[in-house]
Amino acid sequence: MVKEHPLSSRNRAIGMLEAGFTQRKCAKLIRADISTIRRWWSRYKKGESLQNKGGRGPKSSIPRVVKIILAKSISKRNQSTRKLAKRITASGFPITHGTVHNYLRKTLQVKPYKRQRHPQLTEKQLAARLNFCKNGEIGMLKTGNVSYFLTNLHLKFCTFRIDKTIVSGLKILHKFHRSRGSNSRAKYMCGA
Repeated sequence: MVKEHPLSSRNRAIGMLEAGFTQRKCAKLIRADISTIRRWWSRYKKGESLQNKGGRGPKSSIPRVVKIILAKSISKRNQSTRKLAKRITASGFPITHGTVHNYLRKTLQVKPYKRQRHPQLTEKQLAARLNFCKNGEIGMLKTGNVSYFLTNLHLKFCTFRIDKTIVSGLKILHKFHRSRGSNSRAKYMCGA
């Protein structure tokens, strides 16, 4: 494996050579091979860049036609990468679902759509949530830090919705908690 020297050490080597150091002494101080120092020095004298030229990278495994098909398939809903790969392979371009997924994710920057699961709440749980948002408390849990936590939780999630909750009842509260579905701590504390 070839050791890659940073650009700063390359510039330092050129500075040392311009200051009068020998190539051998410079190679020893920078811990590079003397042939490397000679190559950098000849590049510098020609006026070329000291940076390594980048390679062309790995060859693309996806043909241009498939890229066009994948770009057009973004707008279609309910289509998995497996279905896409199977359809493209059937049309004569063998491709795996992993390659399709990687191309969509990395190149086109499209994330897969995942359906959210919303909790099915009973009437008792809905009533407990409504009570929590009206009063900011849940019965027996008012001791020490738990009371402080519940007060903050109430201020954070319910205060700005109290008027609507009282007026509209359980429907608004249910919509509110469905929209906040990812916060399991609030669901637990609200009696879900």
